[in-house]
Amino acid sequence: MKAKRLFAAAMVTMVATSARASVEINASPTKNMNCVGGNCSPTAKNAVLNTTDLARMLTTGDVKVVTGNGAVTITVSGPLSWTSTHRLTLDANLNVSFRARVEVTGRGAVTIITNDGGTGGDLIFFYGGKLDFWDTSANLMINGTQYQLVSDIPSIASAYANAPNNYAILALTKDYNAAPDGTYEGSAVPTNMEGVFEGLGHTISNFSANTTGTAAGFFLESAVLDDSTIRDLTLSNANIVGGDNSRVGVLGGALESNIINVHASGSVTGGDDSYIGGLAGIGGAFLKSDSSASVTCARRCYGGGLAGSGGQFTLSRASGTITVVSGLAGGLVGLLTSQGRVSQSFATGDVTSVKRQRRVTIGGLIGIADQDTSIENSYSQSAIRNDGVGPLGGLTGYAKADTDVTTSYATGHIGIEGARTKVTDGVGGFVGSVQIPVQFRLDYWDTDTSGTDLGCGASKPAHRCPPIDGLTDVQLKSSLPTGFDPSIWAQSPTINNGYPYLIANPPPQ
Repeated sequence: MKAKRLFAAAMVTMVATSARASVEINASPTKNMNCVGGNCSPTAKNAVLNTTDLARMLTTGDVKVVTGNGAVTITVSGPLSWTSTHRLTLDANLNVSFRARVEVTGRGAVTIITNDGGTGGDLIFFYGGKLDFWDTSANLMINGTQYQLVSDIPSIASAYANAPNNYAILALTKDYNAAPDGTYEGSAVPTNMEGVFEGLGHTISNFSANTTGTAAGFFLESAVLDDSTIRDLTLSNANIVGGDNSRVGVLGGALESNIINVHASGSVTGGDDSYIGGLAGIGGAFLKSDSSASVTCARRCYGGGLAGSGGQFTLSRASGTITVVSGLAGGLVGLLTSQGRVSQSFATGDVTSVKRQRRVTIGGLIGIADQDTSIENSYSQSAIRNDGVGPLGGLTGYAKADTDVTTSYATGHIGIEGARTKVTDGVGGFVGSVQIPVQFRLDYWDTDTSGTDLGCGASKPAHRCPPIDGLTDVQLKSSLPTGFDPSIWAQSPTINNGYPYLIANPPPQ
């Protein structure tokens, strides 16, 4: 349950504190800041510390920047660098955020403290924000924990392999191009990963792995939720290939981890009886993470845009295409495991089966929602097509007993290309088939774009489908549907093609 508490607190912080007063570190003139003896504190709730002024202070001594007087976050929004051995401390009541590059070009040091007097704060790297260390003998402390600095894949693998019980706390010091490494056998880190891997906003590009074994991806596997976290990392243009009976994803094969602010692109391929996902074959808890990687797998496959199977998805999204022969597939996750939860997340990649007469369950967001799962404030725009037989739903292919779905919608086109022989399989604009009892509240599907006039296709027992409201495309784009909270949802003709979008998880522009 620790992961659930962590994700809930972080989600509240991202939504509730985004507009809070901040100490901004950028190129603007210093304003409302008092710097004496290496200690800089705000004198008003909105303050600026000039980067040139800060770099000058770091040439002669350590500098500590704190919040106060109404300012609760620290945001680095302008480039900063220094060559001395002195330490920069960023100590915030809530978040410390990076929107620009900070470079420690010598053997300097950085200390980051979040939640100093507050709760729910975090270290956040926005697009373009990163923390570079030119020398791995420099020093990094985050919330009282010392991080080992690593600069390349061999040093990452060595650190976990040589650590007691594979437990290490690492931070990546710079971007890394893995193309010269060639193709890895299975994974870059072939041992079980425990501890923390902090990407510091960096990108590992052109990583390739291929295996006939049981798992493939950057990490082979990781420990249970309470023991491992992978965060603030981008894996771009990856190519991951697994065989039969495998777990395959760009980030890793089987990652029972907290996965926070991780992004992936490229392609992932797996064989029969496999779990295949854009980020992880089997995943733990995902927060503010996304993948545009294409996913392809064969027979009896669990395929998903983010994970083949997983339990927690918060403020996350997937846009890669998913192609399967048989099994189950979803735009975000193939199987949402029992007691799993999807919140403020969405999928836009097409989901397709390619073999006639094969059994497959397809959902625009989730292939199968297992028993006692919940989905809230989420949506799918994925077009789905079934060349075989099996449930087909705009948001969820099949929802097992005690599934709870609320304030969500689906717009994707529902296509049936093959010979569907069982009407009871179910084809619905929102859900293909349900196992009673389920609870669907304030949910909607687009009757125009979906091409179907049924929100729920079938139920077990028969004729017990929950009522789901259909809206025309014009209605769905004209105003927020009834029950949608305007503090969570917004609408604009220039965003998300006019459809409702999530304020804390907007579509990429």
